Amino acid sequence: MSRHVDEAALLKLYGISSTDPQAWESVDHDKEGPLAGTLMGEDGSVLDEPDPLGLRGRLSGAHEFDLQTRTATLLSSKTFDPKTFLSAQHPDASYNDLRRGIAHLERAIESRSEAVRILVEDNFDRFVAVKASSDVVYRDMKEGFLADGSDYGTRELREIFKVAGHRADQVFLPVLENAVKASKLRSTLGVVEKGKFLFNLPGSLMDSIAAGKYDQALRDYKKGSFLASRPGAIIPGLRASTPDQIEQQKRIYDKVWASVEKIMGEMRAKLDAHLKDPGRSVEEHEKSLEFLIELDGTDEPAWSYLEYQHAHILDTLKGIARQTLDDVKVAKTAATDEAGPSDLRRHLALKAYQPGVVPAPHEAVWAAVLAMVKQLSDYVARSLPGFWKIAKACMEGKYRKRTSSHTARPPSTCRNMAQEITKLYTSTLGSFFALSDPAHSPKDEGAVPAFVPPGTTVLAACYYAERLVDIVAECVAELGDTADAGTAMRNLVDTFRWRMTNTIGATWLRDAKALQHLDEWSPAGYLGIVDDFQMRVAGACRRVGAREKDALPTNYKRKIRELFVDSQCAVFDGMLVLAKQERQPARNASGRIVTLRDVETRLLITLAKFELAKAATIPNMSLRLGKLLDADVSTDRSTLVDVAGQMDRLVFADYIGRRAGPLSDVVRSGVAGGIDWLHAPTPTTVRPYMHRVVLLLVETHARVGDVAPALVGRVLGALIDRVADVALDCFRAVPAFGTGGMLTATLEIEFLHQSVGALVSAHAKDMLGQIYDIISHAYRRQQSPDALERDLDAMRKILSEARRATGVETMCFKQKKDRAGADAHGREREGSAGGRRGAEVHL
Repeated sequence: MSRHVDEAALLKLYGISSTDPQAWESVDHDKEGPLAGTLMGEDGSVLDEPDPLGLRGRLSGAHEFDLQTRTATLLSSKTFDPKTFLSAQHPDASYNDLRRGIAHLERAIESRSEAVRILVEDNFDRFVAVKASSDVVYRDMKEGFLADGSDYGTRELREIFKVAGHRADQVFLPVLENAVKASKLRSTLGVVEKGKFLFNLPGSLMDSIAAGKYDQALRDYKKGSFLASRPGAIIPGLRASTPDQIEQQKRIYDKVWASVEKIMGEMRAKLDAHLKDPGRSVEEHEKSLEFLIELDGTDEPAWSYLEYQHAHILDTLKGIARQTLDDVKVAKTAATDEAGPSDLRRHLALKAYQPGVVPAPHEAVWAAVLAMVKQLSDYVARSLPGFWKIAKACMEGKYRKRTSSHTARPPSTCRNMAQEITKLYTSTLGSFFALSDPAHSPKDEGAVPAFVPPGTTVLAACYYAERLVDIVAECVAELGDTADAGTAMRNLVDTFRWRMTNTIGATWLRDAKALQHLDEWSPAGYLGIVDDFQMRVAGACRRVGAREKDALPTNYKRKIRELFVDSQCAVFDGMLVLAKQERQPARNASGRIVTLRDVETRLLITLAKFELAKAATIPNMSLRLGKLLDADVSTDRSTLVDVAGQMDRLVFADYIGRRAGPLSDVVRSGVAGGIDWLHAPTPTTVRPYMHRVVLLLVETHARVGDVAPALVGRVLGALIDRVADVALDCFRAVPAFGTGGMLTATLEIEFLHQSVGALVSAHAKDMLGQIYDIISHAYRRQQSPDALERDLDAMRKILSEARRATGVETMCFKQKKDRAGADAHGREREGSAGGRRGAEVHL
């Protein structure tokens, strides 16, 4: 497949003027040749240009013409030809088109000329300034260092060389003179060569000390001190037979030794500085002590070191405590808002609490508390073991010399100093966190401690309590039995774990009481929140009480179980309170509006929550709590189920009382008023009050089924029981029934029985049976058996028609399952038969 090659790019690449050159040539197309002045692309091809006449957007592509035509039609080309341009680019342009093109071109030229004129006018002063500066620079060069009189700048350089030569003479002549003096000194050095150790001792000591070779310096120092103890000549290699020679050598030795003692004093000061440097390791401190003890000959440097380190550690601990406590106070001033439901909701939405995800002022306070405990613990764990190592060596007499005349200090001194350090650490933590022995816990341990910043939710308290316990436990583990304080430090961990558990417990109970505000009136959803809330906090208490691989102590198990039960009871209390408070409308799972301002609706939702809690939530949480604590929680489970049952009965009684009131009034008004049961005519229809009773039950079924379908049977069964009880009391007050009254009462009771037959409980069935008996005993015969049988048949027809007329309304009372439906049909037959028996007994 052929590939198009741009001719202009080819010419520019090879530097030729045509594609058919006759001789060697090298053409710079930027300055000469047919392409000079044309606009070229990065690949060397000729760029398209806009139409200067404005008749089209851009001119025809360069590849459409040969090179000669292209260069003649390009505006930037030096060989531009107007005629060729018009014939090539605008061959079909009319006269009017060309007139418009000329006008367009004139306008373009005028605009460019105007731009150039404005550029010159705006920058004229700069042009003048540049010209003047160039003239001044040129004049200075001609008249200055490039002038003919200065040998074009070389005269000054020659003068510099002359001065340098003169100064070199001044410098090197003394050196040569000193060389002569050095030759004279060599003879003198030969004399003292044999005693060079003594004379070089100050310098060698300084070199050894500077290089950190203190052991070498100490050996040289001892060797030098040995020279003065020898009898006769002091300086090795020099004769000292006369007293004058001995005295002369002694004066020389004393002079040198004074310098040595001064240097060794500096070495002592340097070693003392090393001992006071907290950044050095214990091994370095031990070596420094050994050097000092070797110099002094006693163990006093070790005791001085311990006293200094003891005071330094105490002062540092106090300084850290003072600074970090100030930081905590400053952070606390900004955290003034208490935790709200929104904070708890956001924390529960997280899989695990993470600082900073939900920014809050209390996090800065907790960060300051963590920093305080961390800095104190790290410093104690870092400084106390080294201090105790040297203190223990002092107690064992490692640094004591046999020839020492100093009195040994009692070992209790070291132990007391170490215990003061641990006591300051524990007292600082105990004062801030108000620590106390778990066996003697304060009575107000249920209150939120003062060190907990406002705005802290229980999940935040769990997170920071775990971090704090880990820091203290890690510090105590690193210390071990250091300074014989293992028991005291382990007691600190136990009391700290107990305090953090109580802290979690206090915030746990507080937030459990406020958990009701997270209820969105969805029983399963809210109990899911409760389940997550309870188990996350219980898990945190378990981790605070003991390490994961360690068994949880019995008192912690008992405490966590108590907190779990108390917090769950607080949740139940909140559910009960919420059922009677005003709330904004919300949507249920089906999307329908639930007007939560309605007390009855809230009572139904609360009943559904208690039912679900007893059936699933409490058993599931109890099972997981038992596995978490490795303990038997059956008693706690029973307690919670009993509490939920009691509250369920309270709510259920409240709801039934609200719904049963109108039903009872309707039954009383229908039975006790408005009819003479002894002289009542034969019934022709079911009276309206009984229809009203059934419709109220239908309405209750609809409301309960919409809010809590699982409670339909329980609620309607209780309401039917209440209706049967009220009806029984009312019929007991009727002294006698005539035939019409007996048939009317039987028809109405049978209509109620058959309408709600699937939901009639054993108690209601018993009450209805007693009503039939009362009617039978109070019946006064007024007709013959044949007439009564005819009336009974008419009553059955009326009952059948009434049931058919209300069949749609009472369809909700029929059970959905086939077996239940069959049972309900059997109950209906049984109820009808009972009605017949109740009527036939009057015969």
